[in-house]
Amino acid sequence: LARLGYAILIHYNKAIIQAETLKNSIFDNGGWADVVQADLKQASQIDQLFQKVDQIGRPLQVWVNSAAIMTAGDILKVDEESWSQTMNLNLRAALFCSIKASERMQAGGSIINVSDYFAQQAWRVHPLYGLSKAALEHLTRILASRLAPHIRVNALGLAPVIPPDGYPENDWQGILSRSPGKRAINGEEIGRALEYLLTNEYISG
Repeated sequence: LARLGYAILIHYNKAIIQAETLKNSIFDNGGWADVVQADLKQASQIDQLFQKVDQIGRPLQVWVNSAAIMTAGDILKVDEESWSQTMNLNLRAALFCSIKASERMQAGGSIINVSDYFAQQAWRVHPLYGLSKAALEHLTRILASRLAPHIRVNALGLAPVIPPDGYPENDWQGILSRSPGKRAINGEEIGRALEYLLTNEYISG
């Protein structure tokens, strides 16, 4: 996005070092960026996030919903806490952020939800993650219909990117073996996919 000329606001929850490193890299390459901390599982912190957006004083043109957690477990042993944690971040936050982003966008704005190849699979190891991503894709179609024609809404159904913290290597390799490309997708490929959606203005939903 920075290479396309966008000013970037980088959200993080706990990964401040990675966020600051990315910000510095963008500045080093002639772009502009800032960082903001928020736990998007908390609705009040979504409000704080958009207060930061407003303070920047630049028009909001693109919003990317990518925050997610992936917790393993048996669907028959799901508890209320794991359900709430997963759905509040992977689905509810995307909806609330999209609403607030759309309120600030002018015609030509774009919202992109980051989904997953496994949204369309019966993934028994991470059932809530797959369920939340399937719902996110349906939400994408609803928002695209509601916000058309002035704001476009799309989803990227990505192959695996990086393993969760502490994820066993054998399990990660098993995930990769079941993905279409049999490997992890890299940042450059994600960037090209984003650019495709942003530069083809007839694509929505």
